[in-house]
Formats: sequence, C-alpha cells, structure tokens
Amino acid sequence: EESIMSKTLSKKEVLGIITSDKGSVEDKLRLFLIYYLSNPEKFKPTELKQCLTSLEDVGCDTRPFHYLQKIKAFNENWAANIKTDKTDSLGILHKYKAAVNKIVATGLNYLVPKNKDLYVTSVLDALMESKPLLGTESYLYFDPKFPANSTPRITSFKESIVFMVGGGNYIEYLNIKQKMTQENKRVIYGATQMLTADKFLAQLSFLSEPTLD
Repeated sequence: EESIMSKTLSKKEVLGIITSDKGSVEDKLRLFLIYYLSNPEKFKPTELKQCLTSLEDVGCDTRPFHYLQKIKAFNENWAANIKTDKTDSLGILHKYKAAVNKIVATGLNYLVPKNKDLYVTSVLDALMESKPLLGTESYLYFDPKFPANSTPRITSFKESIVFMVGGGNYIEYLNIKQKMTQENKRVIYGATQMLTADKFLAQLSFLSEPTLD
C-alpha cells in the first residue's frame, strides 16, 4: 500500500501479486482497489478487464470494485454539473463541492496516512480550537450556559466526544488520538460500527446489490 502511495508500484507488479500465492483473496482485492483509485487514468479498458478476470480467477468477489466505480462516476458527474451552474442559489453546493475536493485532493493517504491529519481530525481540531476551516461554517454550536436566542461565545476545548454515524475505523481513531495526545487533549471516539478491512469489503458487496422497493 505504501508503494502504491509513493507511485513506485507498477500495473505489472500489481497483476503479479494478484496471480501469486501471496496474501489472501481479500488482500489482493484491497490492493487492487487502492491502486485503481489512486491511478484510474493508467488503466485501459482491456487492462482493467484483465485485472478483474485475474481477481475472479483467484476467487475474489469483484462487486466492491463495481460499486466503487459507480460511486466514482456519480461523484465526477455531480461535480461537473455543479461546475457548469453559476447561479447564486447553489452557493452552498459550491462550498460543499470545495470541501469534497479538499478531501479528494488528499488522495488515498486517508487509507495509508503518514504523519498527516485525516479530514475528520482536521475538523475536530478546528472546532476545538475555534479555527476557521472550509466546510465547518454551518456546524451548530449549543451551550446551555447561554440563554436561548443569544449568540454564545465560542471558546476552545480540551475534551470532546466524536461519534461517527456509520462505520468507524482504527486508522481514523489512531489518527485522532495521536493528534489530540500531542495537544494534551482528551477525546472519546465512537462509531455505529468499527470496520475491519474484510468487513468494509463485505459492506461494499452488500451495497452493490440492487435494493427492493
């Protein structure tokens, strides 16, 4: 994974790993997903088909790839539509698009971070220190010490609770913990589910199935 992020792993090497005896089928699929999402422009249709066929030959469930491919195409189309619409009524969507682009710009470093704050860590740090950060302008602030309809005085905090509605993961938890420990802050991290790599792939497979009305 680190070789992928540093751009030192080639398509030929990825294909070699897929067809080798190294690692589990889940490892091979996860490796391919990270490589493809990091370098989608490097794949010709024939090369992509070859990789998917090789994955299926070793027993991989390729449904997660097809689901991520659909999500990627949807996001690209949505971003293109927003870009062409310059009306003031879409101002908030432009802000949201800018925030999304900020996340995407970090690439898949989210999966293999190297001494870098994840987006959720940056948001948490900005909120706890009352620092400006794109995407946090609409966050609500409640303080029981202030009367209703008054403007509370936002101060910095040393303790907080972060709860992810949906899947959380250990990379996110450790990244937050490392940052907050350095700043002598205490944070409790929770989530609806703590996903392992295998559980994440299983969820992608489940999401790829058509829904019933």
